[in-house]
Amino acid sequence: MTKPLLFNHRGLSEIVSYVLLVVIAVGISVAVYAFISVYIPKDKPTCPTDVFLGTTKVECNSSTSGTQFTVGLVNKGLFTVDAAYLRVAEQGREVTFLINEPKEAGSAKGFYLYEPGKTKPGLAPGKEVLYSYNIPASIIPGPGKYTLEVQPAIGRGANLALCEAGVSRQTFTCA
Repeated sequence: MTKPLLFNHRGLSEIVSYVLLVVIAVGISVAVYAFISVYIPKDKPTCPTDVFLGTTKVECNSSTSGTQFTVGLVNKGLFTVDAAYLRVAEQGREVTFLINEPKEAGSAKGFYLYEPGKTKPGLAPGKEVLYSYNIPASIIPGPGKYTLEVQPAIGRGANLALCEAGVSRQTFTCA
């Protein structure tokens, strides 16, 4: 005598195993999503369109030991600029070299901008700062024509937004 289909334990155990596999897969995917969503930033920093840094003074004096470079920056935009990337290249070259290192934040060599007499980064609209850098001879090998690229940034730390539209370029001569 054959057993009714309802009591076929082999078929029932296969269905239970498939259901358990689906439940485990869904549970793992929910756990991975919850874990990753903690590490992904919620909002991406953006740069307003009316951010612009100009130069008021560019001086360059080359020697065998390196180059003394002085640049004056003025905020010609509508928003406070917190940082600026300064890059230099020989005229006609597309590869530029960063001359103010981000790792030196808080110093006159870093890329954060400080108004004279202030300890908090930020250059307000219409304000001006003057910075001097000693650049190695590998970046500016000697007298000639060079291009300075200034790219403003807003924010601090991981929330630093680079302003692509506010990049300015200026040609200067190094003596």
